Amino acid sequence: LAREKQREAEKKKQNVKFVVAFQKKVMEVEFGPEEDFLTVKAYLEKKTGVRRDAQKLMYKKMLADKDKVGHCLKGGCKVMLLGQATLKVEEEEEEEEKEQKEEEAKKTGGEGGGEGGG
Repeated sequence: LAREKQREAEKKKQNVKFVVAFQKKVMEVEFGPEEDFLTVKAYLEKKTGVRRDAQKLMYKKMLADKDKVGHCLKGGCKVMLLGQATLKVEEEEEEEEKEQKEEEAKKTGGEGGGEGGG
């Protein structure tokens, strides 16, 4: 049991923490050294709205999808994400839903009087 905990602690130490810069935003991320950049792109797709196939990750050179995180990056490095956001981001969707509910509430509350014309 103690060995298992030690192994888990070692795995966490081995994870590579790095920063992804995209459109004036900086995101701290952490991935295992054996994970490939396709996994990283899938994660970034949810966070940025840039489709996986439209993403270009750069750190000293272009990072290929099949490259391993631990082989290409050092902890604390800065990776640039290039791409055009075409998908909605999770946070934006929540804000839009909230705004729509508020507008519906205004419409429902604002109706009633009606204008007479003739």
